[in-house]
Amino acid sequence: IEKVRTAIKAHADPDGITLTALNHLLHPQGIRITDTPEKTWRAWLKAHPQHFACDPKGPDAKVRLLR
Repeated sequence: IEKVRTAIKAHADPDGITLTALNHLLHPQGIRITDTPEKTWRAWLKAHPQHFACDPKGPDAKVRLLR
């Protein structure tokens, strides 16, 4: 969770960061979302609602940190 929070904090604009961009930031760090039980970023982020807020599905959907 901390690596995801750090990536979002460092690269998000005020509206958040796209899920695609989040994947591109974390994949080189060895974080493979397909290795998690949720299998997708949307499902993983929604499984942690105390930390993240996701836009509805769509090609430009973004995620933001909750304080």
